[in-house]
Amino acid sequence: MKNLSILFVFTLLFAFSSANAGIFIKFYNGDSNDLVCKVKSCGSTSEVKFDHGTTSTVTIQTGCSEAVLTTSCGEITLKDNMKISIKNGCIKIEN
Repeated sequence: MKNLSILFVFTLLFAFSSANAGIFIKFYNGDSNDLVCKVKSCGSTSEVKFDHGTTSTVTIQTGCSEAVLTTSCGEITLKDNMKISIKNGCIKIEN
């Protein structure tokens, strides 16, 4: 009975951790300025910041599988584990 209880707890933890996951983005920002974009996902709007002159990652907290970023160059749809590059304030999908 104890093993069944432990299994049930781990199953619940796994379910909640994947339900609250976000969209993980790998990026390279070659610009000398940070880029702050509006993000729309699951009907909610927020912002994401890409630090200047760096290669790093950001996670967009959402329960959906896609997010739409708005930049001065237009809108771009991102999904989990995408790799992007930023140049002159514009985002280019690398994969």
